[in-house]
Amino acid sequence: MTKPIRKHPEKALPHVLTALIAKRREIAGQIEDLQRRLKLAVTELDNVECTIRIFDPEIDLSQFGPRPVPPPHAAFKGELSRILIEALRASGVPLNSRKLTEIAMKDRGMPVDDLKTRRITQQR
Repeated sequence: MTKPIRKHPEKALPHVLTALIAKRREIAGQIEDLQRRLKLAVTELDNVECTIRIFDPEIDLSQFGPRPVPPPHAAFKGELSRILIEALRASGVPLNSRKLTEIAMKDRGMPVDDLKTRRITQQR
């Protein structure tokens, strides 16, 4: 037999509630920041469109779609290859991918202690 699921537990663990409340506050803060940034971007877009209309009042701006946003920490063409080749030449010994990733991240000013960014950079 299965146990019935209680809808309202008598007591929740305080550390669980504290962690969930902290996570909720973090996400709510991110949402507020994104809404603020969205409002600024919409205002900037409106200003640019108004300026375009000064030069060409009859232009149809709907034919110009949005440009794709580059992924975070995107490297310029050849930048990563240059960093890695210089590191291999300077070391004189073979380097594994972890060490090469760390060198590339330090050279580009990326946070080395961020494991998610490190994993993404190593895969790239």
